Amino acid sequence: MEFLHCTMPEFAVLGKEGSTHSSNPEWIKQLWTEANSHFNEITELALRDDQGNLAGFWGAMTSLDRTFQPWENHLSVGLYLAGVQIPVETEAPKGWVKWIVPAFDYLYGQVDGDPQTAVQLGLEEIKRQGLALSGAIQEYYCPQENGAMYLFFPIKQNCNEKLRKCIR
Repeated sequence: MEFLHCTMPEFAVLGKEGSTHSSNPEWIKQLWTEANSHFNEITELALRDDQGNLAGFWGAMTSLDRTFQPWENHLSVGLYLAGVQIPVETEAPKGWVKWIVPAFDYLYGQVDGDPQTAVQLGLEEIKRQGLALSGAIQEYYCPQENGAMYLFFPIKQNCNEKLRKCIR
């Protein structure tokens, strides 16, 4: 798996939220089914590029306290939002949840096989580069690549973005 670096500003995701505390072992799959079956309710809110293509779908993650720290207990406890990227200023309609993921520098790569193996490879690469995981891992699904999955590993929170939020 090849890993690259990027910096992303804050971005917003609108979707269906769930927790690892669910009694359903297929809870993430259930969230995606629910989001996809009701996507027509929010399709006009989705962020699009200049050609009208969807910006992308996210399996956004955060710690239980919603601070976008890594999932707790060895990355096994947290919140998940199955959704589509939207403009940050968009309001969430009833029945939907909006998260604003803070700006981070990321190490990212395309998942070619098992996502759990890709997570382990990403964590090993972070360690090999002398970096540290500084936020929750994010899943991205690219519509222009037939839904290809990428994992984004936050390695540094973008302080400039935090400062800009404070002085708005």
